Amino acid sequence: MPKHSNGGSARRWRDARDAASHDAAWTAEEFRFGAFVLRTDRRELRCEDIVRPMERRCFDLLVYLLRHAGRVVSKEELLDNVWSNRFVTMSVIAQSVLKVRKALRLADGTDGPLRTVHRVGYRVVGEVLHRRIEPAELQAPSGAKAWSWEEPRLRNMPGAPAWLPSALGAFGAWALNSHGIAIHGTPPERGPLRPPEARCEVAPGPQGFDACLDLLIEPSSPVRLRASSSSPFQAVWRAAESAAWLVRLQDMLASPSDASEDMRWERLASLSHATPPTLGDGGPTLSSVWTMPLVQSTPAQQADLVMEAAWRGDPAALSQALQLRDQAHATGDSDTESWADLAAAQAEWHRGDTRGVAARVQRAMARLARPHWPVRAQRAAAVAAHLLCATQSVVDTPDWWRQALLSRDVVPTSAARRWWLLSQLEHRLSGGEVVELAGIERLDASIDALVATDGLQALLLNLCGMLRAEDGELNLAWQRMKRAHELAQRCGWTGIRPLCLLTLGDLSARLGEHPTLDACVATLGADPARDEPRPQAVLAWLQARRLALHAQHANALPLIEKAWPALSQAGIWFRDDAWLFAIDTALQARSRHALMRWRGLLQAPEGPTGRSRTALLTAVNASLALLEGDPVRAQALMVSAWRGAPPSTAKRLLAMAAASAARWLSAPQPEVCEQALLHAGAWLKLSPAGRRLRQVLGDRPGEATAARAGASQSVGESDADAFWVWAA
Repeated sequence: MPKHSNGGSARRWRDARDAASHDAAWTAEEFRFGAFVLRTDRRELRCEDIVRPMERRCFDLLVYLLRHAGRVVSKEELLDNVWSNRFVTMSVIAQSVLKVRKALRLADGTDGPLRTVHRVGYRVVGEVLHRRIEPAELQAPSGAKAWSWEEPRLRNMPGAPAWLPSALGAFGAWALNSHGIAIHGTPPERGPLRPPEARCEVAPGPQGFDACLDLLIEPSSPVRLRASSSSPFQAVWRAAESAAWLVRLQDMLASPSDASEDMRWERLASLSHATPPTLGDGGPTLSSVWTMPLVQSTPAQQADLVMEAAWRGDPAALSQALQLRDQAHATGDSDTESWADLAAAQAEWHRGDTRGVAARVQRAMARLARPHWPVRAQRAAAVAAHLLCATQSVVDTPDWWRQALLSRDVVPTSAARRWWLLSQLEHRLSGGEVVELAGIERLDASIDALVATDGLQALLLNLCGMLRAEDGELNLAWQRMKRAHELAQRCGWTGIRPLCLLTLGDLSARLGEHPTLDACVATLGADPARDEPRPQAVLAWLQARRLALHAQHANALPLIEKAWPALSQAGIWFRDDAWLFAIDTALQARSRHALMRWRGLLQAPEGPTGRSRTALLTAVNASLALLEGDPVRAQALMVSAWRGAPPSTAKRLLAMAAASAARWLSAPQPEVCEQALLHAGAWLKLSPAGRRLRQVLGDRPGEATAARAGASQSVGESDADAFWVWAA
C-alpha cells in the first residue's frame, strides 16, 4: 500500500507523472514516407489510407529503422534495441525483416523503401518525415464519437497533491485521444442525445492504485471498469484503454458486413488480441461471447458475436449458439438460425466432439438454399466446407454452395479471397485437385503474399505447409508450419493452436529437429487449455514422438493409445502418415497386440476409406509378417502398400520402407528399389531415417541388395536394420 505523507510525496508524485508522461509521449510519433503513414500511438501502418496489419515485433523493428532512416542499422544494433538482448538467432531478425518487407510492398508489387546491406544490416532509403505528436494534436478521426470526460475523483488519498486530479484527467483524456476518441471541452447538455460519459475514481488498491471508471454509453446500461497499477497514471490509462476497447466493440457491431471486407465476426477477432477489461465490484472478466448489454444488438449482430466466440473457443459459445438458434427458429429467422447452427458446429469441432458436426452443417446449408444475404451465404459456404473437410465428412451439397466456393467472381483483393483459398487448400488435402490455380506453387505463393496476421492466416499457412509436405517440399513445409504456429500463438483463435503444434511437431520429429519438437511439447505443457481433450491428446502424441526418437518405443505406445480417440477426430490434421507412426512404434516395441489393435481400427467403419485403408492395412500385415520372421513376405506386402497408396506423405514414407526391405531378398530387385527411392524424394536427404537408408543401401541400391542376398535377418537380432527404415 503506498504511503501518502506530505514529506517527500510531492516530488514522488511529480516523478511518477513525468515518467508516465515521457513513456506516453515517446509513443506519440508519426512517420511519413512515400505512400505510407505510421503512427506509434495507434500502432498503425497505413498505405494510401489502408491499414497494413503487422505483428508487434515487426512493428517495433520498422519504427526503429524509421527513427534511423538514411543510415545502415546493423543486426547487432537491432538485437540490442528491438529484441532487448533476448536470446534470438539472426534468422529470427531476417524473418522479421521479410515480414516488414511484405507490409511495405506497394500495390504494383514493387518493393518498399527497406534495403539490405549485405553482411552488415538494413537501411530505409528515401525521404522520411518524422515528427513528435503533441498531446494537443491528438484528435479523434473525423466523425468519431465525442465523449464527456471529467477529471478523476480521488478517494482515501488525503496526502495527494492538489494538482493530481487535473493531471490524471489530462492523462486519461490523452489515452482516449490515442484510441481515436474525442473529448468534449464542456459538460454535456441534458437531452435525449447526450454523448457517452466516462467518470473515473482513483483510490489505493492491492497493487498500488485502482482506477474505477463508470462508462455510460446508453442511459440504461452503465458499465464499471477497473484497472490496477503501481502508478495512478498507469491505472487511469489502462481504465481509459478498456473503455476505448469496449467502444471499438460497439462500433464493430454497428458496422455493416461488406463483400470486400472482413465480416463483423472476423473484425471482432482483432479485439481478442488485447486483454479484455475487468468489470468493477469484483465482477468477472468480460466474456468473449460479448453478451454484455452495451448495445441493442440485432439477430445478425448476435450471430456474429456467437460465431466469433466459437472460433476463439469460448466455453460459452456452444450454449449461446444453441440459444440463438432456438430464438431464431421461434421467430422464423432462417438465416440467423442457419448461422447459429454453423457456430454450434464450430464450437463442437473446437471441443473435439465431431459426431454431430456434419449433420449441423447440412441442416444449416439446407436452410440457405435460397440465400438472402449473398455475403453471409458465401462466407457460410466457406465455413461449412472447412468444417466438413476438417472432420472428413461427406454430405450432399446444394448447387449454390459449390458455385459459391468455386466462383470466378471472388475479388482478388477482398477478404473473401482468403476463405476461397482456404476452401481450395482443404479440397486438395481431402483428395481433390487445386481448382483454377496452376498448381501448388501458385497456391502457396498466393498465401505467402498475404500480410494478414490473424487466425485465418495461421490456418492457411498451416494447411499450406501440410500440402507442401505431401508434395515433398520439406523445407518449405517446415517454414510454413513454423510461421503458422507463431501466428496461432498470438491470435485469438485458440482452437487452431494445438493443430499447428501437432503438424509442426510431427514434421520436426521426422526431420530430426529435436529443439523444435521440445519447444512444441513445452508450449502445450504451458497452455492454459492443456486439460481440454484435443490439446491433451496432442501433448501425449508429441511426447510419444519424443520418446520414440530416443528409442523408448514401449513407453511411447501407451501415449499413442491415449491420444488416439481425440486425434482420430481431428480430420485432415490426422492423416495416413499418423497411422504409420503408430504402426512403426508397435513394431519397434514388438507388440503384436498393438498391431492387431491398429488393424481392427482400420477395418472399422469410421476408419480411413478407399486406397488409404487398403494401403495401411497392408502395411500392418507387412509388419506382422516381420514379427513372425517372414521378411520376404513382409517385403512383398510393403511394396504392395507403397504402390497402392494414394499420393500423400504416407506414400513417400511407404516407399522408404519398401526400399529398405529390398535388402532381405535373395534375388535383387534393383528396379523396385530405385523406383521407391526416387518416390521417397527429399525424405532421403532431409530426414535422419532417409540418410541412414542411403547408407544402408549405398549409392547403387541394386549392388547393395545383391551383396546382402541370402543373409535374411530375424527380428530377434540386435541389428535395428531388421525393421523398416523410414521416417514414420
